[in-house]
Amino acid sequence: MAQLLKMKVIKPKILTEGLITDPLVKEFKTSADRVEKNFKKTIATWKNQPKFEKEFEFGSTQWRYRVFTTNQVYAWVNDGTEPHPIEAKKKGGVLFYPYKGTRVAKTKPGRLSSGSGKKGRNKIVSPMWQPVQHPGVKARKFDEMIAEKETPKLMKYMNVALAKSIKKSKHVVS
Repeated sequence: MAQLLKMKVIKPKILTEGLITDPLVKEFKTSADRVEKNFKKTIATWKNQPKFEKEFEFGSTQWRYRVFTTNQVYAWVNDGTEPHPIEAKKKGGVLFYPYKGTRVAKTKPGRLSSGSGKKGRNKIVSPMWQPVQHPGVKARKFDEMIAEKETPKLMKYMNVALAKSIKKSKHVVS
C-alpha cells in the first residue's frame, strides 16, 4: 500500500540585526528601569530627593548601562564618610544631632529602603569658633546591593529574550 508523504517548507525570516537585538535592547532597558526603581526606594522618604540618570552604551562586543546620581549627599550615604569636623558657616555655631541617643537615620546598611527617621532630642550647639566632630557615616552600599540583586535577573531575562527571538525567526540553533 502506498503512503502519501506530506512536506511543508518552513522558510525562516531573514535574520536581520533588529530581529535579534530589538528584544534584547528592550530587556536591557527594562533592567535599567528596575535598577532605577531600586535606587528610588532608598530615597523615598528624603526631603531633598536626588535625581537619577541612565546612560546606555551598545558596543559590538559589550553592552553597558549606568544608573547614577551626581548628588553629593547620596554619595556620602552610599559610600560612607570618615569622622570629620564640621565648622560653622554662619553666626550662631553648629547645630548638630549626634547619632547616639534617640536619633534614627532614614537609611540603614544592608537595606534597600528608606524610613521616616528621627532627629532625636540630644542636640549640640557649638560656639561659632568651635567645630563639632561628626562621627562619620557608615556606608550603605546601595549600588552593590542593587547590582547583586539585578545581575542574575538580567542574565535570565536576556537569555529568555534571545531564545524567543531565535524561535520567532524560525532558525535552528544547535
